[in-house]
Amino acid sequence: MGSLARTVRSHEQLIAGIERCRELAADETRLLASNDAVSGWSVGLHVEHLWRSDSGLLGWIQKRLDDPAATSDGGPTRTGRAVLVSGWIPRGRAKAPERTLPETLDIESLPERLVELHGLAEALGPRLPNLHESRATMEHPILGHFTPAQWLRFLDVHHRHHEKIIRDIG
Repeated sequence: MGSLARTVRSHEQLIAGIERCRELAADETRLLASNDAVSGWSVGLHVEHLWRSDSGLLGWIQKRLDDPAATSDGGPTRTGRAVLVSGWIPRGRAKAPERTLPETLDIESLPERLVELHGLAEALGPRLPNLHESRATMEHPILGHFTPAQWLRFLDVHHRHHEKIIRDIG
């Protein structure tokens, strides 16, 4: 699903999303902002969730690129394809996987963790053609099996989803 150009664009947009998280992490007042009418999480907890999601998935992508023999276990569900094509995740429809749930917000270490995350994302740049060609998959609990390129697209969509929530928090 998609072209190498889309994979490159998803990579660029993900890096931009990580940069926006880094800007948020530099503003403690903003990180602590919350609005229960919008979300049960503060801005900082949304950023923490994005860091957890991105770190795990970018680590998995890196491992798959280092194992070119990995094969596919299936494809996206109908809903998964819709998310990838539309670039939109409906709000309040699904619960984040346990491993990505934010814990206590550590404001002091968050900027450093985001710098490391930025480096991990940047390191994929030269490997995007290999990433795009990989047919290995990992399952999302609702959206089905995604290839590394599809996960990269999902990370971009996921960032934009949480950035909209953060904007609505105020």
